[in-house]
Amino acid sequence: MPSLILNSIFLNAKNSPQKIALVENENVLTYKDFLSEIISRASDFAALGVRKNHKLILIAEMNIDFILNYFACHFLSAVAAPIDKNSNDQSVESYKKILSTNYVFKGKPEIFNSNKNKAKHLSMDIHISNIADILFTTGTTSEPKGVILSQGNISAAAIHINAFLKNTSFDNELLCMPFSHSFGLTRLRCAMMAGSTCVLIDGLSRPKSFFKKIDDHNITGFGIVPAGWAFLRKIAKDKIKNYKDQIKYIELGSSPMMIDDKLDITSCLPKTHICMHYGSTEASRSCFLDFNKDVKFLNSVGSPSDGVDIAILDEEGNVLKHNQEGQVAISGNMVSSSYINYKKDTYKNNSNFHRMGDIGYLNKEGFLFLAGRSSDIINVGGKKVAPQEVEELLKVISGIKDCVCIGVPDKISGESLRAILVVDEKHEINYPSIKKFLHSKLESHKIPSSFDIVDKIPYTNSGKIKRKDLKMKYVKS
Repeated sequence: MPSLILNSIFLNAKNSPQKIALVENENVLTYKDFLSEIISRASDFAALGVRKNHKLILIAEMNIDFILNYFACHFLSAVAAPIDKNSNDQSVESYKKILSTNYVFKGKPEIFNSNKNKAKHLSMDIHISNIADILFTTGTTSEPKGVILSQGNISAAAIHINAFLKNTSFDNELLCMPFSHSFGLTRLRCAMMAGSTCVLIDGLSRPKSFFKKIDDHNITGFGIVPAGWAFLRKIAKDKIKNYKDQIKYIELGSSPMMIDDKLDITSCLPKTHICMHYGSTEASRSCFLDFNKDVKFLNSVGSPSDGVDIAILDEEGNVLKHNQEGQVAISGNMVSSSYINYKKDTYKNNSNFHRMGDIGYLNKEGFLFLAGRSSDIINVGGKKVAPQEVEELLKVISGIKDCVCIGVPDKISGESLRAILVVDEKHEINYPSIKKFLHSKLESHKIPSSFDIVDKIPYTNSGKIKRKDLKMKYVKS
């Protein structure tokens, strides 16, 4: 029997039937009841006409109903397409058009009496080649792309991640990230494959509730984005330190994290296995950085996961040597093979590699260092500038709380850098001093030619800067 996630749930129900699988406030399911509910929900879908390969749009609420819908979809070898719970009617219609489906489910499907007896003798028939999910990501385009993930892809990713995190059936995991995004959904899959207990909480907006669930359910691990960690530290101060003997693992990801913040989290939780992943919806967790073990390389995004091949390629797809910058490309059995209704970029050579859209290099020790997104690169007089390099330096300047650099039209150089800053109102910003500091660290073409101050930088729900929104705003202005 292949190591598929739904197979793992069957085994967990058989071997540990009374172990708690899911907790949503007062709603608690053992693995035995969880499996029974999945089959019942699959029967409901079948009664409504859902069959193998049918695509189902699932409103990804943070509740057990969504989880049942998701795995029931897999049970029938149908395709799950989770979308943001806040998607408006226009967005839903757009997804329906892309997927060529009319199936949209939120919560338990309504079954009428005339349908109740239409779904009998269900049997699970899943193969690693079956399409499991279609996850939407905007990537480097403004239009959503549907990433096609097979049962083999999502199971291989869960196996790799669990092997690195070392989470087991003895763990109680707090799930706090949206299931419409790869990070949150993958944490669910990983915990189910390991046979852990999952406790649901709808985000981090109420830190008191977050810590109460850690206390009440003896939480041993969770996943979180860097912005979430920063929020907890700001609101709850040192409270997290109270759990240094309880929290076994934390997985971070989805956006960059400052080295100071990496050191901060390890100082707060010195006994915790803290790691950060690098990947994408298409390529899951391709790299892992262990904050305690890989101290010398905290400015990298880590080294390849087991079974993952990372190469730095030129535009023709030729493999570059160590310390040579080029396109970051990933190959492995967790990598998506295609998109829905969208052509996947390939290289003339090494076409089995997936383009990550990042510029970077591998050092001799095998750690990956990023210079920036290829789509974000700013061309100043023919010289390439990765905005992230400038942003990292700006963030260490006293009084600058956050920043982003974008390219704006320039009559002489074609493009120039504009630095958009969020500043502490208690500090007076001295632009000549900022430029002097940057000149001591960077080449002249990397120095911003203009600055602007805003109240906040716009981020996506997964913690990524909305660079295109900013660029459209400032280029138009």
